[in-house]
Amino acid sequence: MKALAIRTCAKDGSTYGGFKWPLEVGATVTATDWDAKASCGNGLHALLDGNGDYGLLSNDVDAVWQVVEVDREKCVIIDDKKVKFETCKIVYSGNMGGAMTMISDNWIKLALKDIANGDKIQSASGDYSRLAASGYSSQLAASGHYSRLAASGDYSQLAASGDYSQLAASGYSSQLAASGYSSRLAASGHYSRLAASGDYSQLAASGHYSRLAASGHYSRLAASGYSSRLAASGHYSRLAASGDYSQLAASGKKSIAVGVGLNSTASAGEYGCIALSYWDSEKERYRLVVGYVGEKGIKADVVYKLNEKNKLVAV
Repeated sequence: MKALAIRTCAKDGSTYGGFKWPLEVGATVTATDWDAKASCGNGLHALLDGNGDYGLLSNDVDAVWQVVEVDREKCVIIDDKKVKFETCKIVYSGNMGGAMTMISDNWIKLALKDIANGDKIQSASGDYSRLAASGYSSQLAASGHYSRLAASGDYSQLAASGDYSQLAASGYSSQLAASGYSSRLAASGHYSRLAASGDYSQLAASGHYSRLAASGHYSRLAASGYSSRLAASGHYSRLAASGDYSQLAASGKKSIAVGVGLNSTASAGEYGCIALSYWDSEKERYRLVVGYVGEKGIKADVVYKLNEKNKLVAV
């Protein structure tokens, strides 16, 4: 069965050990030193279905993010942090926003397939359903409109396919997915992952290292934890991160990306705008530097940071 995995490399395609990945979509990559032993090395590595240790991916703002198609049954799991495989096909090669949105859309599809598996998860198919779980590793799924799902235990997984659904998780490493319009997702634990494909969705995460991705138009994403990653591909999206070292990528038209935390990076699509903050030590106050795509050299889908003079510069 085919599956998707996410990975990163340097802008020239190079990775640890000197191996160079092609950057062209459609390229097939094969490991020449393949060994099926469940250990690092001797194969190609990635995070299957977007699950695993994101600390293994590059934090460089000029890193190339790739989504590859693999044979799920032939993947070898390594310490639940990543997988390795002998061969794969590149289906996306570009920035974080595009890769995170693609892998999150696929993750939503996988999560919603489990809705009918009542023996595996607590599920509801009727409208206005309400599901709640307090234990660790709980799994909740609802396909009806206006559903509400809540989990307080760590490692919980919540999925809703109906419109206007509301999902909330307070435990660490929780995963929330919604495909319906106007859904609301909120996670307070660290390492949480939120993904929404419907228009007008709202995503919020307060824990550190959270990952938020939305593909629908008019979506709103907010993260307060450090090193959070926010990505939106729909038009008119709004992204805001207050934690330091956050990464924001809005590829849709007329989107807004605001990094309130220090040392953050941001990009926006056509007719969009970005804003990054810095500390003015002389006046002892924070300031925002705003850039408008299409004005004063600011380009669409280019990642920007503040230099030592607090000017926006492309990375």
